[in-house]
Amino acid sequence: AFVRYHTHEGRRSYYRMRGSEVVSESDAIQAVNHFAFVERWGLLPVELNHRMLAETHYALAGARFKQTRPRDAREHLLEAVRLWPNYAAAEYDLGGLLIEAGDLANGIHHLNRCVVIQPDFADAHYNLAVALAMMGRCPEATQAIDRATDLHPTDQQTIAFRGALMAQCGSGLHLDP
Repeated sequence: AFVRYHTHEGRRSYYRMRGSEVVSESDAIQAVNHFAFVERWGLLPVELNHRMLAETHYALAGARFKQTRPRDAREHLLEAVRLWPNYAAAEYDLGGLLIEAGDLANGIHHLNRCVVIQPDFADAHYNLAVALAMMGRCPEATQAIDRATDLHPTDQQTIAFRGALMAQCGSGLHLDP
């Protein structure tokens, strides 16, 4: 009876969490506990369980970020990409979080992973270009902003940044977007 209750409640928390714009932290924690239990008892195929657990950690990261707990958010995003290596949204958010924290090299690594997984993600290409420009890596930044422009040719922010990048890359200056 405990297994049935535990599995039912955890699964219900997971689907409630997935269907909501605002994730209840208690739902996410209950879902994490559920998937840990499911993995321990082998109740789902490992790959499916890992993907669902990764989505749950991603939701918890969002809740922790909204609580201004970026370190906790980063840990949950790292766990999400460990569990599901092709999770583009988690790679994107982790890259942005690391860049905001000043860890440009690791942020670029995760944004690169994101654009490999989802090559048509214009915002990821844009943010990758910004981070690369901040490190003075102009050729790579130009390539990333060109891809972002190809994907969204009418986006004014992308067009403006592309112009600034083209103007400043030749001078060797670092951009501060």
